[in-house]
Amino acid sequence: MQTITPAYRAAIASGFRLYYQCNVLSGGAIVPGFQGIPISDGSLTIDRKNAQRRTLTLTVAPDSALLYVPKSVNDPLTPFGNELSVSAGWIDMTTGQPYINPATGQPELIPFGIFPIVTVPTEDTGQDVTLSISGSDRSWVVADRKFLLPHTVTAGTAPEVAIQAILTLVYPALPALNMIPTGFALPSASFNQGDDPMAACLTLADDAGCEFFLDVNGVPTGFPIPTPSAQPVVWTYRVDGTGDAKPTRVKRTYTRSGVSNDFTVSATGSANAPGGSGASAPFQEQATDTNPGSVTNISGPFGDVPTFVSSSLVTTTAQGSAAAATLLAASLGLAE
Repeated sequence: MQTITPAYRAAIASGFRLYYQCNVLSGGAIVPGFQGIPISDGSLTIDRKNAQRRTLTLTVAPDSALLYVPKSVNDPLTPFGNELSVSAGWIDMTTGQPYINPATGQPELIPFGIFPIVTVPTEDTGQDVTLSISGSDRSWVVADRKFLLPHTVTAGTAPEVAIQAILTLVYPALPALNMIPTGFALPSASFNQGDDPMAACLTLADDAGCEFFLDVNGVPTGFPIPTPSAQPVVWTYRVDGTGDAKPTRVKRTYTRSGVSNDFTVSATGSANAPGGSGASAPFQEQATDTNPGSVTNISGPFGDVPTFVSSSLVTTTAQGSAAAATLLAASLGLAE
């Protein structure tokens, strides 16, 4: 969760107004003259189920659009390597000014993400100029840079080491991978010329019982899916204003579409055969919802809804159990 000041926490519960900061980055540095681009409209979508978790669309304020319209493919606001850094600050209602964090002496800004620019449509009607920008998080760039040659993972390599090697190969400018050691070792694995490197990283993480994504600061990140019931409460929504947020509208959806409560991971392939680097024979590990208080318990009215997954990268029962447990946690999270 993003760290915020106590003042902002109180403002969220009682009333505040946001403002947005949009900068163009080249090589990670702000391009002079392209900081604080005024934004009149936009949307940010964050979807945990997508390889590109964060996608963004912005419209530059009409009275400023002409200042930023690209005149050629070499201009800063074009989709050929530059990025957007988007943050939100808040207006202190007691002063009418951006809130200054006492610890830093600077406006408090909450990062929305680092977004490689994907598309920049411009429309000139003769009376008005409309400039829009769309982008995705840095995983889009990882996926776009397909393997130029077949890529091999050497037997015995840790999943986090294999993921870092792929990222270094296709996107060397990325920050270092933030991922705790999994304790697992992979068998020999190969990815074909033209394969999607982001999909390869997601597969390696899944088979180690972790999720993988590019975080809000553009840092490649991997860790096991947390169990919500075992985590402390860090945010509350109360309509009486006593919580951390006073929502104007609350929407909640329950569904069983796409929800499985029983996952079996089959460890297959040459690694799990006599003489291989894994088990001496193919094996299976299972994770099921057996929580007596769960509405998706396999023995309850929901029934047993299985999903079967095969992987040649799983070589130990511990790794198979971790992979199955991660798949189960991600699936059950879709129910609410």
